[in-house]
Amino acid sequence: MSLTPTDRQTIWDTFCRTLTNDPNPSVRAKAATAIGKLHDPKFTPNLLTALTDQSPIVRQAIIQSLGQIGATAAILELITALKDPNPEVGTAAAISLGQL
Repeated sequence: MSLTPTDRQTIWDTFCRTLTNDPNPSVRAKAATAIGKLHDPKFTPNLLTALTDQSPIVRQAIIQSLGQIGATAAILELITALKDPNPEVGTAAAISLGQL
């Protein structure tokens, strides 16, 4: 079964809305992970907007997704993330930069 363009747009909107609006950090992190698995650079602006999330698990998932989708537009943000107070976020940024 293939998805229609409308179905794809609905899924994209749902992931992006969940990434920024769900009250549960674990759910936001899972949305970021799902976005990364799509390997679609059109998500880069949404991921960058959400990179200010207060939860380190969300920031880490976003950073991993940026690496997975090859978001070269995020290089400066990833360099900044190397200095994140949470060492796991910084490690994720180093790995993502290596992927790019």
